[in-house]
Amino acid sequence: MDPRAPRTETLRALAAAVLFPFLLSRALLLAVAWFGRQFAPSWTYFDPAGATRGWSRVPALALDVWGRYDTVWYLDIAARGYLAPAVLLREQSTLAFFPLYPWLVRGLHTLLPAAWQGDAARYLAALALSNALALCALGAVYALVRAAYGDEARARRAVLYLVLFPGSFFLSCAYSESLFLFLAAAALLAGFRGRWGLAGACALLLGLTRPAGVLVAPALAVLYLEQRAFDLRRVRWDALALVAAPASLLAHAAHLALLTGDPWALLHAQAAWGRALSLPWATLLSPAHFHPVMGPLELAATLLFLALSLALLLERQRAFAAFTFLSLVPILASGTLMSAVRLLAVAFPAFAALARAGRSDIADRTIVIASAVFQALLFLAWSRFYWVA
Repeated sequence: MDPRAPRTETLRALAAAVLFPFLLSRALLLAVAWFGRQFAPSWTYFDPAGATRGWSRVPALALDVWGRYDTVWYLDIAARGYLAPAVLLREQSTLAFFPLYPWLVRGLHTLLPAAWQGDAARYLAALALSNALALCALGAVYALVRAAYGDEARARRAVLYLVLFPGSFFLSCAYSESLFLFLAAAALLAGFRGRWGLAGACALLLGLTRPAGVLVAPALAVLYLEQRAFDLRRVRWDALALVAAPASLLAHAAHLALLTGDPWALLHAQAAWGRALSLPWATLLSPAHFHPVMGPLELAATLLFLALSLALLLERQRAFAAFTFLSLVPILASGTLMSAVRLLAVAFPAFAALARAGRSDIADRTIVIASAVFQALLFLAWSRFYWVA
């Protein structure tokens, strides 16, 4: 028997489960963007000249369409680092964005020949990074779901549903979503395999990617204790992996405090973006907290993921349930459901629960069609410079 056969089969499985759905979905989204050129751009976009001419960063639509709104903040950090605003509580600034993604963009940009460097090259480096990480992230999700359930078909459906989720086009944008998804899935996959040093390293980096990165710690703790039958006497030094994400979050908070002189800069930076501590049910039930257009979809996504977290708990996938449920907490505690469709796209264990519902052909087709239609509609609006998440 050819010793390379298992590796070849693995690569074929990954190509079928990850590469093909990802590339096909991106090709279809680009077709949506091309069609979107028939419609007028949004007059509310912060770069009216860019919206009017049809591109914001590079003239090629197939590349430019992946960079809107928060892209400018990430690229600003990559170019200039953090700059403290005059009034932190009232002025939107880069301090609301975490550093790892722009650091990586900066590092990739500096590897280019000096003659190629510049704003456009920095943006293209961000796109290359996001899409490479998206493929790695989907591969990690596929491997984790397959290992957790021993079900190849379920793992493939989970990846497909994730790729088609309305907010998942952000995995290809110049945003930190693909980095977050990759590190979160890699941390749980490493923990599932008992490689706690690697899990801790991923969690450490996750804490520098987005505020919600710290939420991987409870999920890893559940997984760690499950592997030890919840016997505290079996806890070893490798349990330090569980504090890696909180440690890096605190390090970043300390850095912002030194930069601004405000010990609560990490929290105060969010206030200028309309986020403030609120009771979860107040956020969920008050229409005043909803976006006037996106509100119903954001509410539906939040309720869906709440139900999926409960489904995971019923399956006794405690670590998956913890990560999915806790992914809802920053949204519900922020006083607004704004961006929920984007933020929940990386709560990947939910798609494993959804994949169970998709066992029947009718349910599978319903999920695929509904997800694809809503993703196309959101991307059409996004391509014309409308805010969607």
